[in-house]
Amino acid sequence: MQQICTLLNDANDAEISGIERKILNAFDGGCQIPLGIFTKQEDNQIHIWISYAKAWNEIPIRMHFKFNHTQEIDIKNIVDKIKQHTGKSVFISRNSIEDDYLENTLNAHHYSVQAQSLLQFNAVDFSTEKIKNLDWIFFSSKHAIDFFIQKIDQSILKNTKIAVLGLGTAAHLNKYQIQADFVGDGLGRTTAKLFENIIDNNVHVLFPCATQSLYQVQRHFTNKKINIENLAVYENAMIENVPKSDAAILVFTSPMNVRAYFSTHQIDATQKVISIGKTTSEVLSEFAVQHQVAYAPYNYCLVDEIMSL
Repeated sequence: MQQICTLLNDANDAEISGIERKILNAFDGGCQIPLGIFTKQEDNQIHIWISYAKAWNEIPIRMHFKFNHTQEIDIKNIVDKIKQHTGKSVFISRNSIEDDYLENTLNAHHYSVQAQSLLQFNAVDFSTEKIKNLDWIFFSSKHAIDFFIQKIDQSILKNTKIAVLGLGTAAHLNKYQIQADFVGDGLGRTTAKLFENIIDNNVHVLFPCATQSLYQVQRHFTNKKINIENLAVYENAMIENVPKSDAAILVFTSPMNVRAYFSTHQIDATQKVISIGKTTSEVLSEFAVQHQVAYAPYNYCLVDEIMSL
């Protein structure tokens, strides 16, 4: 029997479950406490996500920890950090959103949240003639959805499939009673690959976008037989007189917001910086700003990183 069990055993899974059991034991808990632990190995790193609340009716604290595979994991330090968690001041480079998970969760844990976009957005006139004879319309941002949908007659979309970058854009599209036919993983490179896998050659794909778009999906297509058309539906520009934030944590949600802030200001020695994704991270690196990057470009991943600081 021992030999059979040895054959069934997976060393990586055993290590992961061992970490999760040690964390559970450190909380002196079991099924009776509101605690969730998820651990995974990826690219020679160990990621640990923990969600914990003192009562079942509370919004839980969420944290994400990352270790090199050879690094010793201090379980006690992880648990102490969660139990001793206190709210901080946070600046987020986007405007406040009603009933928003990110802001609601931070407010529930006594964070002081300042939400302000450092950009201004304006509609760009475009011809609806380009919308005819399309196979797909691909939205890679919420602003593209708003400025496009609000200008057109939605009946035009009746025979056209809709693709979106990720879950956030899919949820925003649903506000217009439109359901996406394809939802990416939120990352430009991998979403492009996923999309190419489900479409045929010679399809016509329209990308409503900004005049200064980074083309985060379309620049990663490898199939040259896809007919890609970019349609500028809005423009974004940096606001003047960008205010300096004294918040303990600065969260940047786009590359242009980074440029708007750090073209004028520097971070204080005690401030921490978080990037929503890789393209934003690249610009932060241009300004030599040390920062952490959210695991994925979603609100709940931003909460994980904010609360981990």
